[in-house]
Amino acid sequence: MRFIILLLPLFLSAAYLKPLSLEIYSNASYLKKGIFLDENEKSFSLEFKTSNFVELKDIETNLKKECKIEDLFFKSKESFSDELSKEIENIKKEIDNLSAKKASLEINNKLLESIKFQKGDLSLKSIEGISSFQKEKIFSNLKEIFSLKKRIEKLRERLNSLYNERREEVYKVFVLKGVCENSLKNAGEIKYPVRVERRRQYNIYGDFQNKSVTVENLFLISQKSGEDLNDISLIISSYPKFRSLLPKPFYPWYIDLKRPPMFLQSRQKGMVLKESLLKTSKALDKISYKKSFVNEYYEISSINLKNSQDKLINLSKNSYKAKTFIEIDGYGYSKPFIAFKFDTDRFYPEGKAKFYLNNSFTGYGYFKISKKTENKLYFGEDLKISVNKKLIKDFSKEPIFSLDKVKTTKIWSYKIKNNHNKSVKVKLIERAPVSKNEKIEVKIIAKPKYNVLEKNGKVIWSFVLNPKESKEIVFGYEIEKPKGY
Repeated sequence: MRFIILLLPLFLSAAYLKPLSLEIYSNASYLKKGIFLDENEKSFSLEFKTSNFVELKDIETNLKKECKIEDLFFKSKESFSDELSKEIENIKKEIDNLSAKKASLEINNKLLESIKFQKGDLSLKSIEGISSFQKEKIFSNLKEIFSLKKRIEKLRERLNSLYNERREEVYKVFVLKGVCENSLKNAGEIKYPVRVERRRQYNIYGDFQNKSVTVENLFLISQKSGEDLNDISLIISSYPKFRSLLPKPFYPWYIDLKRPPMFLQSRQKGMVLKESLLKTSKALDKISYKKSFVNEYYEISSINLKNSQDKLINLSKNSYKAKTFIEIDGYGYSKPFIAFKFDTDRFYPEGKAKFYLNNSFTGYGYFKISKKTENKLYFGEDLKISVNKKLIKDFSKEPIFSLDKVKTTKIWSYKIKNNHNKSVKVKLIERAPVSKNEKIEVKIIAKPKYNVLEKNGKVIWSFVLNPKESKEIVFGYEIEKPKGY
């Protein structure tokens, strides 16, 4: 009997939930858990915690065909951890002690300031000595009061942060009951929303000599599921979880109405994260980029994510061949900017980025590119290309043969010099006025002639400058219009 009693615990087991994957979409995050049974079990009753915002309708179940749900209900609401409560109480006690010390010093100073000496009480020398001590003590107390005040302020900031954290740690407890026709080890899966803080950051490296752009895709994540997630798959999708299922209803547009019907679109608030200083991390093993008909996503296998702990993941680092050139915004600053044009093989969501040119940091910017079109990125001003722009003609006059019209002329001169020891491609972009009124005529002045003139008034010159070579371009326009326009 003793031998049997010792062996009994080895055969006792119960149904349990095991985290399998964390799915992160652009507008939602879900935790998937597997439902595992003992080999002799056919029914199960499981409890699981969720964030406070989760409702019954948000919980997805996917059981094997031999199994069915008997009940799924909200059981209770539980509060924060004991460790958090202890830290809050310790900080409150420390604030009370420091406040009492500060109050004591303030009372001490008031007593010192109230001391007065009458004639004949003490000698002049004694009064001067006591007065000097009195001032030094008051000043010393003031310094300590100021220091205590600063410490109390910092502790109160930390206390408010902990209160917010404690409010976030309130979670619900749900109960899932089910039964299977046969004994199954894996009865299915359950999936429910979890709170996840995340932020993308890119490091963009431009190599002007080798004509390439390298995109390093970083992802900062902090999951708030209420438990540590060990050995799970992390799926990071570039697309939303929920999409529009149907097109907008068709309504006729009657031309006698002032405007066509307007349709309101709902907006979902994005999670706001505090700025973090992200450093490039070594790429994790077992990261794959996958594409399906409706989605593109990264999948990371066998990753550990502790509850409420930040983790920086290096999703990818890919290089692309690029066309490099110098672009001068004549319509703006008239400065030469280093530009790269390239195509990508994958989708990159928008995000903040650090830009590096030939491994030297050039600044912060916003990274937004597309797979469908050729992308263009800028890496700051090229200080070895000099641009000198001068207004050489600016006047208005009435034409001799038409007293009811006014002609305005503006002409600029560009002198562009390449101070590099290599040849560079240069693109000068100017802006010409565009007339949509047949009574207003616009004539463009360009020497040499531009390469491209777009309908929106964009004027483009493209050329190559050899080392130490200069090029002069004249650009301007004439506008002739009736008086009063």
